[in-house]
Amino acid sequence: MSTMQRTVLPAITPAVEEKIRAIVPVYPELGEWQALLRTLRLSEDSQAILAAQARLRKVSLLQVMRDHPAIGETVLYKAIARAAGIVYRPYPLPSDLLFSDDQASRLLRRHSCALFAPLRRGTLSIHFAMPFDVLEYPGNFARLCAMSAEVKESFCLIPPLHLRQALFIRSRDLIAHRATYDIALNTPEHSARQVVAGGQTFILCTIVLILISLSLSSAPGFWPGLHFLASSAFLVCVLLRVFAATEARAVPAPTMPELGISDDPPIYTVLIALYREADVVPQLLVALGKLVWPRERLEIKLVCEEGDHETIAAIEAQPLRSFVELIKVPRFGPQTKPKALAYALQASSGSLVVLYDAEDRPHSLQLMEAWERFRDEGPELACLQAPLDIDNRHEGTLARMFWFEYCGLFKGLLPWLAKRGLIMPLGGTSNHFRREALEKVGGWDPFNVTEDADLGVRLARHGYRCGVLSLPTLEDAPISFKDWLPQRTRWMKGWMQTWLVHMRHPLRLVRQIGLKSFILVQVLFAGMLLSAMVHPLLVFSVISTVGMAILSEDVTQYSVLIGVDIAVLSLGYVSFLLLGHRTLAPKQKRGFWKVAMMTPVYWCLLALAGWRAFFQLMRRPHHWEKTTHKPSNKLLAPSGNSLDAAE
Repeated sequence: MSTMQRTVLPAITPAVEEKIRAIVPVYPELGEWQALLRTLRLSEDSQAILAAQARLRKVSLLQVMRDHPAIGETVLYKAIARAAGIVYRPYPLPSDLLFSDDQASRLLRRHSCALFAPLRRGTLSIHFAMPFDVLEYPGNFARLCAMSAEVKESFCLIPPLHLRQALFIRSRDLIAHRATYDIALNTPEHSARQVVAGGQTFILCTIVLILISLSLSSAPGFWPGLHFLASSAFLVCVLLRVFAATEARAVPAPTMPELGISDDPPIYTVLIALYREADVVPQLLVALGKLVWPRERLEIKLVCEEGDHETIAAIEAQPLRSFVELIKVPRFGPQTKPKALAYALQASSGSLVVLYDAEDRPHSLQLMEAWERFRDEGPELACLQAPLDIDNRHEGTLARMFWFEYCGLFKGLLPWLAKRGLIMPLGGTSNHFRREALEKVGGWDPFNVTEDADLGVRLARHGYRCGVLSLPTLEDAPISFKDWLPQRTRWMKGWMQTWLVHMRHPLRLVRQIGLKSFILVQVLFAGMLLSAMVHPLLVFSVISTVGMAILSEDVTQYSVLIGVDIAVLSLGYVSFLLLGHRTLAPKQKRGFWKVAMMTPVYWCLLALAGWRAFFQLMRRPHHWEKTTHKPSNKLLAPSGNSLDAAE
């Protein structure tokens, strides 16, 4: 027992025992647990505090003791076994579990998975599981203690953490196979395992051959026609930004959700995929510790690749609470974030699921706001996207442009789309899901490197809609080009994958999501990508046309082309700046001229990422380029009161 435990849990003297008997009438529930409380050597003050916390949180005394930092899971389960007179077996071997792999995977989905297991002839042969939480019902612990010694010798108690480790080993191959291939096998038309379908390959090759033939033959009207298509891609994106900007405005201070919570709140699962993130683990745990949600109804899954030893060691070095679990993903299939999330989802039990990134600092009341929305709106609301707010915009030009771009997206465009019930490309983090809807559409596609955008389309195809929250998540933007470029390349490659996957059957897509959302798919994915990639070509066209006009005696023949190109580029820049500017608070508008001056350069960088993504899509379509994150010096201050009374 640690120094803290010796301080909080003093020895019980005769005088202390007399005081304990005096408080039992005030907290009658203490009487039922006296055998366990004596084993834990809890003072009368500690017992009264724990009983008061149980009443405040409306949970069992057992739950409060398990969550208490001075007791914890290991101490509690040893004490239960000792008080009840049954065998305590902390480390069962996977071969001891006489369950099928499927039964083992189903047990992993239980929120509280400790169990009593029958012993066979003195050896640990577990063929029947009784959930540990049955002890929380009144009278069950007393009945266990009252069982005969002969019956007790036939049972053992296994703590949750060690049991789950054995269950994972037993079922890991099955879970990994499901995480990797469920979508590819069940709905192959929605899987990016094969990025380009056979019919698409024929069509794309035909288009490329036609373009090459026309360019080599110097067909009249070819270059003007190509120029017109490039300008059109620019203009459709301009129109979308302008429409969104007409309603965009600086987001007011969000209305805080009510802190009152029902007697039976849902279990909330928090998933965080980490890969080479050892440096940010302490910051992440501090940020997650600020989340307001009853701890007995919260489960946090830290998901790591089993070969990422540094991150795993950093997590294991932290004093994790009972509701925080480290999940190690085996090396099977593509090593991507969506594969890791799909693996961890099968070992979670929450009816609501939220996804965060390792560097995120979510607002402490974000879960409360999402739950209120899910509770008050219909089951067709499948996902809520929290706004992502860049916290390090003053750390360089790239960070400032990244922040401005996010303002336009999360405070301007996405709310505009959500208000109209249109298809919504999700951000890669702070997505809150109804689990039922998430599982119905197949979850995350492990072969799509921008799984969030793809999931937004699949939700719409199944008749679901997405909404937005007001409480933000803080995160940091890449501040160096070497970190920014791989991240943006991966995003653009994933958007290409998403467009190709969902355009395999265009007419079917129109029927499923409607004509307006179908047009948006073309604008948001094909249009945005094409406009970014042709931007340098339009700039070059303006410069070269101006040069030819200067050298030519007849300037008028170039004036129309120059005017069109300058107008198209100017409208693109203005619409981008207008959408972002409309979402800024007055103080944030200081230095706006820097953003305006850097926009053409930033768009050239986007074009570089786009072309890099295009060539990478052909060579390494499922390669996941890791974004490096560093700890932040800032954490989002908690808002409201914590519901974690045990802390």
